Amino acid sequence: MSLYKWNQRILIVDDERDIAQGYKEIICPAQKTEVLSSRSKRVSEQTELDKFSFHVDLAYSVEETLKLVKKSIENGQPYSLGFFDVLLGPGKDGIELVKEIFAIDPSIYAVFVTAYHDRSV
Repeated sequence: MSLYKWNQRILIVDDERDIAQGYKEIICPAQKTEVLSSRSKRVSEQTELDKFSFHVDLAYSVEETLKLVKKSIENGQPYSLGFFDVLLGPGKDGIELVKEIFAIDPSIYAVFVTAYHDRSV
C-alpha cells in the first residue's frame, strides 16, 4: 500500500443545478456490485470501478463556492480539482471566481466548462 493518500475531493460549480448534478453522476456513478451465486449463499464482490471513489461537493453560486473552498482549507481538506462553469449568472464569472480561489488555494486544479464559444480563457 502506498504511503501517499490521494486527494479525491472535487468541487463542481455551476449555476444550473441539473448540469452540476450531471457532472457528479459522471464522476461518481451509482455504486454497483455483482452478485455471484455459490452453493450455499450469495456473495457480493466489488467491481473494479467501485474501488475508485471521489468526494464531490456541488456549489451553485460564487458566494457558496468561496464558502466551501475556505471551509475546506480551514478543515485541512482542500479540493484537488474544481470544474467551473464560465457563465455563473450575474456578478462574477467563473474565470474571476477561479482567480479569487487561487488566492486562497493556489494548489487547486481548475477545469473550465462552458457551452459558449464567445469567451476566451
